[in-house]
Amino acid sequence: MRAALLVVDIQNDFCVGGVLPACETDSLIKPVNAFVAQCASKGIHLIFTRDWHPANHTSFVNYGGPWPTHCVQGTDGAAFVSNLRVPADAEIVDKGFKPDSIGYSDFENTSLHHTLQAWGVVDVGVCGIATEYCVLANVEDALTRGYVVTVLSDLIRPIEEQAGDSEAAMEKMRRSGAYLRTSSEWLDRV
Repeated sequence: MRAALLVVDIQNDFCVGGVLPACETDSLIKPVNAFVAQCASKGIHLIFTRDWHPANHTSFVNYGGPWPTHCVQGTDGAAFVSNLRVPADAEIVDKGFKPDSIGYSDFENTSLHHTLQAWGVVDVGVCGIATEYCVLANVEDALTRGYVVTVLSDLIRPIEEQAGDSEAAMEKMRRSGAYLRTSSEWLDRV
């Protein structure tokens, strides 16, 4: 299969009850689980990503960054949400594990690109959290590396710090060359 699904940062700190929750994450997990199962049955490669920050990460307010301390390596906040089903054979990619790396994109300081190349992947579907940060960064970096990229519009959630942030990010991804489709539309195409 020449397609891969990138499930971005569905972690405790980014969901309901976390320190930096995205919008409406309580309605995200069940459809993501169902979609992952569908993709697995079709032989689509599965990649789950997570923020994996050291305690002194430069994105944290205490170190001059814009965000509260979140997704610190080995903490409950950094763990995948408990009801997210991560298949045993899924690839897990950690990002933002260096104190000075912003860590929005899973292509930064990781082997993700090499893994996708080794699998022969040309088509990447992206879902998860957060639309205007890590989803956007992954989409842009995947496009830069030549992948056909689809944002799964029904399976992403924004932080929406400012009203309109999510809409602006969606438009930016579209202008950059990404397709905006529902998960079922993408699955029918690949």
